[in-house]
Amino acid sequence: MWWTVRDTHERAVYKVTRDLRGKTHEEIVSVYSSLVGDGERAKAAHTMTDQAVIDEIVKIEYDRECRCDSECDGVLKQANNSSAEKEYAEALEFLDKAVELCPWNQHAWLDRSDMLRWFGKYKEAIESYTNAIRINSNRYEALYGKGLALMALKKHEEAALCLARVTRVSPSFSGGWWARGSVLMTLRDYGEALECYNRFIEISSREISPKSGHDCEVYLERSRALRGLGRYEEAIESCKEALAREPKLQDAWLDIGCMLGALGKCDEAMEIFETELANNPNDYYAWLWKGETLMKIGRLQEADYCFERCIEIDPDVQFAWFYRGKVFATRRVTEALKCYDRAVKINPGYSRAWESRGDLLVSLGRDGEAIVSYGKAMEPETENPYLRRKMGNALMKLDRYDEAIESFRKARELARQYSALKKG
Repeated sequence: MWWTVRDTHERAVYKVTRDLRGKTHEEIVSVYSSLVGDGERAKAAHTMTDQAVIDEIVKIEYDRECRCDSECDGVLKQANNSSAEKEYAEALEFLDKAVELCPWNQHAWLDRSDMLRWFGKYKEAIESYTNAIRINSNRYEALYGKGLALMALKKHEEAALCLARVTRVSPSFSGGWWARGSVLMTLRDYGEALECYNRFIEISSREISPKSGHDCEVYLERSRALRGLGRYEEAIESCKEALAREPKLQDAWLDIGCMLGALGKCDEAMEIFETELANNPNDYYAWLWKGETLMKIGRLQEADYCFERCIEIDPDVQFAWFYRGKVFATRRVTEALKCYDRAVKINPGYSRAWESRGDLLVSLGRDGEAIVSYGKAMEPETENPYLRRKMGNALMKLDRYDEAIESFRKARELARQYSALKKG
């Protein structure tokens, strides 16, 4: 009989029956026939009635699932017992066995995926989550876990798409909105991130008590989205909501200081930073933002001291090197250039540092190097008309007129788009 060639037949049966719900008899037969291909098996299938094909597929699959699911459940229980005893490597071995024994069991794939992600094996976890999703494309837990694994690998665009599916498939799952907001913040899509945080807050307010500490971090992240949009007063209020849930949340206090500085309330900002440094003199974040505030009021020597202290505590703070470069830019240009170089070495995608480095090189008459720097700045900032204009000016100085004209053309086009958006 055609179903005795088990490898080809079982693959076809599995693919047909996983999507059995909602399909007509004719659709099932058509899909099965296309999967088994040409030859004896296909001919045998076509000699049977439609209903006979369906009955045979369902019977074989049902018997097989009942037998294998029972065995798989036993293995999954062993995995759970190992996890409870903190024997996680052993638990992963049982989960490997479970998916081998029963490759259509979405629960086994999901548990295995979560364990791989817990071990930091993100690439393997993504493959495993993908198998769970193939079995059930609406399994939001698998989509969520895959999104987190992609975030861990810094594949932010892919993670954003995956987490967007989570919020579509399960819009009441608050964790999906939070994770999606976080990845959108990384992509600097502050408006969409803010919408995600608002949805999380709306959902979680129905799940937990309003004054619990569960969601203080999301209010903090929400404040940073608002800050990215230039809505500083609303951002301060969001920080206060975070502090209402966790009064000792230092990052919220420091963020309030930053936004007070942005609003020109530098004295109030300085009070916050100095209070924090009195309690924690090794808080590099407080040194950084105190220095940035001092820069705004022209106290450059004191600002430089703050950035120097920040770098002593953590030499890999890219912002400290950047701001120190800004302090040096007007009087110690060689040192300023070294600071910008260090900032972009720490973070090659740091657009502001590349741009400031380009500006400094232009002032030194090194326009060829400045063009390279502006080009690096435009890699993450492709839609920035000001960068395009600076690039055009540098190209003009090198008599590269065609390239300069193209750069100016793009700058004008982007400027018009920005103007239209503001009017809209």
